[in-house]
Amino acid sequence: MREILGFISHRKIASVAVLACLIVAFWFLTPLRDVFYDAVSLADAYVAQHQARGILVFIGLATISAMLSPFSSVPLIPIAIILWGNVWTIIFLVVGWLIGHAITYAIGYYAGHPVAKRFTGFEKIEHYSKKFSAKSEFLLVLLFRLAMPAEIPGYVLGTVRYNFVKYFIATLIAEFPFAIITVYASAALIDRKPVIMVSAIVGGIIFLAVAWYFFKKQIQHKTVDAAQSPW
Repeated sequence: MREILGFISHRKIASVAVLACLIVAFWFLTPLRDVFYDAVSLADAYVAQHQARGILVFIGLATISAMLSPFSSVPLIPIAIILWGNVWTIIFLVVGWLIGHAITYAIGYYAGHPVAKRFTGFEKIEHYSKKFSAKSEFLLVLLFRLAMPAEIPGYVLGTVRYNFVKYFIATLIAEFPFAIITVYASAALIDRKPVIMVSAIVGGIIFLAVAWYFFKKQIQHKTVDAAQSPW
């Protein structure tokens, strides 16, 4: 039961849940659609005059969402799609997320636990810091990035001084598919294509569930090996 609750509390699962709620509301509530398109009109007018600033604001919000669990950039994605299209929205999202993850890594690396615990659950950071080191296998780190709430791995791997280039590559691999799934599910919502939308969401949940399962298996295996080691 704890494993299931842990998976459900995953930040990306929470983002998918937010997207699902938006889908239901958007599909059935005409006033909400009117509000959405009014917001798009305002954003379009602003971006037309301040294109670079509009992009920087969106990237900045994506950066914050990668650092703080309660905040998510998912509700802003449909507006970004209308303004810039699917491909550019994916690029801006990934850039923002990568910046946010780099910042969490830097906080963990240079400040350690005292500062990191102000940004997210200290218990998780302390727990996983004992299971990783600067020499941890890349596959385990990649599964960690996929399986855990987005902000946790940066603090943990920075704290244990894991190689930043490897961490950055693992982060890119982990976030890119989620950006694609989220953007295309949001685009399907706007275009009212339920089959594509549901397929994207279900596929994303399955992808995360598989990553979570293999990460837990790897961590348990490492724990058993460490307990049996005579050293």
